[in-house]
Amino acid sequence: MDSIFAQYGVAPGTVNASSQVGFNDDGSLYAVTGGANLMDPTGRLFVDPVSGAVSEAIFNDRSIISPQERYTLYGKSDFEISPELTFYATGLYMDSTVVTSIGYPLNVPNLSAVPVTNPFISPDFATWLAARPNPNAPALLFKRFTETGRRVYDTNYETFQLVAGFKGEFGDGNYSWDAYYSHAETDITEDHPNSVLGSRVQALLDAADGGASVCEGGYNPFGRPNNSQACLNYISLPATNNYGTEQDVFEASVQGKLFSLPADDVRFALTATYREDSFFRDVDPLFTTGDVVSSPALISQPSKSIDVSEVAAELLVPLAKSANLGLGYRYSDYSHVGSVNAYKADLDFRPVESILLRGGFERAVRAPNFNEAFAPVSATAASIGPVPSAGDPCDAGSAERMNPAIAADLQDLCIAQGVPAAIYPSYTLGIVSVAGSFSGNENLDPEQADTITAGVVFTPELGGDVVQNLSVSLDYYSIEIEQAINLNGSGAAILGACFNRDGSNPTLNPNNENCQLISRNSATGIINDIRSTYINTGGFKTSGVDLILNGELHFADMPGYFKINTAMNFLDKFEIAATDGSPFVDYKNTIDASEFPPLSPLPDFKALTTFDYVTDQFSVGVRWRHVGSMDNRTAITNPAASDPGPDTYNVFDLVGNIQLNDSVKLGLGITNLSDKQPFILPPGNYVSGGQDQVGRAYYLRVSANF
Repeated sequence: MDSIFAQYGVAPGTVNASSQVGFNDDGSLYAVTGGANLMDPTGRLFVDPVSGAVSEAIFNDRSIISPQERYTLYGKSDFEISPELTFYATGLYMDSTVVTSIGYPLNVPNLSAVPVTNPFISPDFATWLAARPNPNAPALLFKRFTETGRRVYDTNYETFQLVAGFKGEFGDGNYSWDAYYSHAETDITEDHPNSVLGSRVQALLDAADGGASVCEGGYNPFGRPNNSQACLNYISLPATNNYGTEQDVFEASVQGKLFSLPADDVRFALTATYREDSFFRDVDPLFTTGDVVSSPALISQPSKSIDVSEVAAELLVPLAKSANLGLGYRYSDYSHVGSVNAYKADLDFRPVESILLRGGFERAVRAPNFNEAFAPVSATAASIGPVPSAGDPCDAGSAERMNPAIAADLQDLCIAQGVPAAIYPSYTLGIVSVAGSFSGNENLDPEQADTITAGVVFTPELGGDVVQNLSVSLDYYSIEIEQAINLNGSGAAILGACFNRDGSNPTLNPNNENCQLISRNSATGIINDIRSTYINTGGFKTSGVDLILNGELHFADMPGYFKINTAMNFLDKFEIAATDGSPFVDYKNTIDASEFPPLSPLPDFKALTTFDYVTDQFSVGVRWRHVGSMDNRTAITNPAASDPGPDTYNVFDLVGNIQLNDSVKLGLGITNLSDKQPFILPPGNYVSGGQDQVGRAYYLRVSANF
């Protein structure tokens, strides 16, 4: 190793003898461990300051917000057959195309093997190969195919929906009814223009002439050579996947007066519903074999359906002129999970005209939807982050490898998963994203939520002309969800759970349920797949307070008035139990780049405030978005980590409307006036939820009635 790097001016002993090597554009080598002789004019490759290994910046390869183009056509018609009977129908057609970018193809889960006879092997690389214990063995090539272009694919959604029904009244207008049928279809076409096939790459590498007899010039896999378009066309082919959904709904309802009480009439509502949902997926043959790099084998799925029959009843009981009791019950029978029951009770009381007291209890039950239960296997990119605080715990630069207290158990777990014992001492991954897969789970149970609310609404009559329409509402909520349906985690979360970063596997047991979701290449130890699916988690417990204030200020001699609206949330707790029986952990005031646990971020305070000046002809105002500072969730899941969280975030928007005439209205504005940038969480993910990812933007909207 020293003799090779000495000619590059690298001092003897600088390069670790067990280091992997990479290839510069000029054909020279660089050391993956330490980065000696790394030359990358694009800036994609860099030496991680903590692990000391060469890493690749890939987050700029992905879209922050996917570009979308959408066309919508909507129509509605009502026909009065008689004063008591009306026929109605609506129709919707939408065509939408979304462009998704997920970076350059990476030859995982199956690495390419380069035979030592490949004609594109440089003299320096040949020297390195010859110095190995088995000099004639093929070299495993870990490669991102930047020459074929990013994996940018178009997904087209074509949707139509038809609704037709009858509605009417009877009993001298005391009762009303409605019955309708709805049919909706969505056809999804997913075009992949450059699916790199591992078998074709391997065929060119194995060819004695480097593939020159197959495509012009042959295929040089090292560095960023100028391979011919013919070779790129040979290894990269277009593919198309098709999906489709259908939904049919029959629903009938009736409502009206049940009987009278001294305070008022007791009113009721009855509803009966039947709904059927179906789904199919037709996968391109290129994807069914598992030959497309960065993708597991995908499975076509013939049409599959689920249905539900429901009946529901509601009562509104006036207990007094100033008090009302609401009751509700729903019975649902699902074809895939059986029958469930939901119910609610709420009470409102107005002791004086300006004060309304309200509260209630609700038991809600949600069955797994079609995607959660039956989604077929799909390819994903599993983000695991960089070592030491994230990344692959088996990597020599990880925090786990630096902890002598778990050294023996960690080595046993890594080897049990597939890291060869011979390379474990120097094993490095060097990337922050690996191949993953996602699928539904037919064994899910319904989730159950209990919600308690209590609040007060204050609407004072101040008796003056300046302050008008003032209202203040303060509501407390407490929500507990059992058997909550959620993804079992991102790549980083699953790795972290397997290797006890969150306390899920203190003995580093290879049979841990999270460890069973990870597979590795038995020759290289590199992660082949992290399998993600929906599970019934232990549950959530959250509580907090919502405060909403509305009011107007009217001043004499002004053509308009000032209007203020503010909505605030004070989060008391957000506890999550990852599995049934595991302890609840409070994630209040934290944020996580891996987006698991869910509902990230969770600030303890956030607010949205608008202040407008309104006249009959126009309105202009400022909108203020505020999100409080948060800790990085690793402070809870991995206390040894030192990843930062975002500071207090404030963004201001300018909004306005102009009424041109009775039928035409203009809306215009500027969002994120100061062009405030979002906080970036390690390993380079933008903060979502409350922070603007686009920057300053301008909009113009025209609304017309005719």
